[in-house]
Amino acid sequence: MPDKKTLFGIALGVAGTLAAPFVVSAVGSAARPFAKGVLKYSLLASEKLRERCLLLLEDIADLMAEVRIEVQDELARKGPSQRAHARRATVEPDANGVVEAAQSEVHS
Repeated sequence: MPDKKTLFGIALGVAGTLAAPFVVSAVGSAARPFAKGVLKYSLLASEKLRERCLLLLEDIADLMAEVRIEVQDELARKGPSQRAHARRATVEPDANGVVEAAQSEVHS
């Protein structure tokens, strides 16, 4: 006949097997609201980040417009020879947003 420790181990294993579906169900139902909260917070945080990035891009676009106006004013005050030299050094983004040096030639 098996000793008391062996019988206790077998009984514990059977009880664990019978209780497992209830324990998994309880843990699963408790974990769902937690997971839902984490997902909700993540979605709200990503939306806030998206809004802030859009504001940052708008600020950068405004700054670039101001700089372009200032550069155009400076070029207008300079003579034609300096404007042609400045045009050669200008960089423009292509359709894909890649910036390459402009290939304009100077005609005097």
